[in-house]
Amino acid sequence: PENMGNVSLFVDTSASSAVMMRHRMHALHRVFEGCKRLDLFAFDLDVKEIQSGLITREQLNLAFERLQTRSCLGATNLVKLVKYVGGLARKTDIPQSYVIASDCTPTAYKRDLHSLLKALGDWPKQHRLHVLIVGAQEDSQVVDLITKVGQGRTIRIPLVRDMQDGISHAQKELVRSLGPNVSVEDKSAKWSLPKSFRDVNSRQELICFSRKSSGNEANWQVSENGVSKDCQIKRIAIP
Repeated sequence: PENMGNVSLFVDTSASSAVMMRHRMHALHRVFEGCKRLDLFAFDLDVKEIQSGLITREQLNLAFERLQTRSCLGATNLVKLVKYVGGLARKTDIPQSYVIASDCTPTAYKRDLHSLLKALGDWPKQHRLHVLIVGAQEDSQVVDLITKVGQGRTIRIPLVRDMQDGISHAQKELVRSLGPNVSVEDKSAKWSLPKSFRDVNSRQELICFSRKSSGNEANWQVSENGVSKDCQIKRIAIP
């Protein structure tokens, strides 16, 4: 879409990405062909700039051709990647999107969440850091950490024969404004989980679980960005 704006795209070219790589590249190419400006990077053990300042379809085509000639080798050093991305984001005040196209499974160097968080550093509030997953595999804990700290969202494209629906969905998600944060809790229960949801849209169904206290009726309370909200609640009892 024309209003995608400026994007820095980081594509995983580690050995684990070799399977169906051609199809992944095709999907990524299609997703970003309408952005205003694209800076393209590849990463595995290190981060490599493929080309910056892509503003025409011809430039984009050539850059993705260069990317596809890169051999999928080595492990995934996510600590080095997020440190690079965080440093890049802090250099500009102009709002833009940073997108990591990867399953975010760290296979090299430090792999714990604390190390990733420290490497990313303070994320500038004017930017968005998204994770784009093409396929079914992902490290959900790492993905959730990156998108939460980076004020972005997780976007998934199923790896199927006809990927057009997934590509169109990804384009829309990259430009859609972030939804509110919603807190949900059964005040009368012994416990209720989960208690918070990020980036909720108005038609989204939220599923929570609680353990009822003896003799007490459920007392669900919902708030949106700290403000109490009336919602339709459907209760299902599990023996």
